[in-house]
Amino acid sequence: MRSTWRRFREDERGVVIVQLALTAVLLMLMTAFAVDLGWFFLNASRVQRAADAAALGGVVYMPDLEAIGVDRAERVAAANGYIDGEDGATLTIVPKPDGKANQLEVTVSHEVPTFFLQVLGQSTQTISRTGRAEYLRPLPMGSPEGQFGNDGEDGVDPSCVDDPCFWANIHGTFTNTGMGDAFSSFCRYGTGWGGSNNSNCPESGDHRGERGYLYSVGHTGASFAIQVQNINFERGGSEDQFEWCTESKVCEEGPTTRVRVYRPDPTPLSLEPTGLVCERTYDPVDAPSGYPWVEVCPILAPEPGAYTVEVKIVDDPDTIVDDAGLNRYSIRATGGATISALGDMAIWTNLTGNTTFFLARVDEFYDGTTLVVEMFDPGDTGGTFGQTNQIFLVDPGSDPDIGAWTGGCRISIKKNGQADFGAPVTVPAGSDCLIDATRPHNDYDGDWLRIEVDLPESYTCTDCWWKIRYEYTGTASDTTTWRAFIAGSPLRLVLGG
Repeated sequence: MRSTWRRFREDERGVVIVQLALTAVLLMLMTAFAVDLGWFFLNASRVQRAADAAALGGVVYMPDLEAIGVDRAERVAAANGYIDGEDGATLTIVPKPDGKANQLEVTVSHEVPTFFLQVLGQSTQTISRTGRAEYLRPLPMGSPEGQFGNDGEDGVDPSCVDDPCFWANIHGTFTNTGMGDAFSSFCRYGTGWGGSNNSNCPESGDHRGERGYLYSVGHTGASFAIQVQNINFERGGSEDQFEWCTESKVCEEGPTTRVRVYRPDPTPLSLEPTGLVCERTYDPVDAPSGYPWVEVCPILAPEPGAYTVEVKIVDDPDTIVDDAGLNRYSIRATGGATISALGDMAIWTNLTGNTTFFLARVDEFYDGTTLVVEMFDPGDTGGTFGQTNQIFLVDPGSDPDIGAWTGGCRISIKKNGQADFGAPVTVPAGSDCLIDATRPHNDYDGDWLRIEVDLPESYTCTDCWWKIRYEYTGTASDTTTWRAFIAGSPLRLVLGG
């Protein structure tokens, strides 16, 4: 009996040894698989980062400089270690994927060696990841043509047929913000020269600091020139104003205006222009006779891309009162080029009755996003209070003279002195998106108004210019500042890659 039991136990020990051997093999295979799997995850992370970085690096050139965008994407991928056709890497770049002209898609594939999986006959594994990026560039505003503002050379057309019924505007730094220029004026509402307290000038929350107003110049490749009209501040001009300056306030001069032209930016249509081409400074003058166009500088062999023009007040540190004043001017690009305000604009309107202004170009690839329009100090009118004055938002598909956007919008107000906009009022679909600026009940002096429009996925357009229409029974010779943008981070990764 004992002999039989001893043989059984010896046989069982042999089975355990076999089981341990099989388990060890299984554990080794699982370990091998885990090592290879971790290796794959590491390379997938590297490939995804390279694809995302390449897409972000190239998309800022879309859609106008597609070839440069593709080249930049290739360079960024190479900087991350992936060059098409080398070391098992493959790079696929798709500009304007799914018809989205402001997007760029990059797919990086990399063939990596395996470790323990080679035992099973798999010596390599291809890792492939895609990144897609979108660029919400600053919107062109105010003009789709070669001229921004009226042309006073032959007299301004009061019917607003040959002239757009506005002048470009920039206020001197120490001018009261309540006069309508939100960004150039330093002084908070009601203070500074032109305000109720000239000696006290706390900074406005909207003051921009070093940057002036920007204009984007698009060209066909032919030579062009940048020209300005009425750019010198006129101490006695009918458009420019310095009327609060009396002998007791020692307002001897007025603001000096500087115009700079920059070559196409490394990130097109950004708000940080670089690469100075030329600069001109214009001192204040007595009122001249006539309004000749003055050339800032010619561009004889333009580079691809949009040029940027900046108009800014040059401060006088010795006599700050001379940095006050309301300067109105026009600016144009010759040679078939176009010029538009970039992201925001300050204008002085000289309208009577119904007038339509170009607001912003919103291309159809912005479908599914939210358009935001903000207006500072809009709707001030002369004449009798109580006149009917309304401001309509007009989409590209509507008649600019009688139509309006009826797809729904949200309107909110940031009253003078408040830090944030109040709760929005929803205008339902089917109703005109408009602002009632009839005074005195709706007086927006020194206030910001915001209009938000959710663009549907079906949004399409031909000329793509949205407009603002004033329907006024009175006159509106007033300065106002507008800006328009697409909500969200300007540069971002998007789903779909």
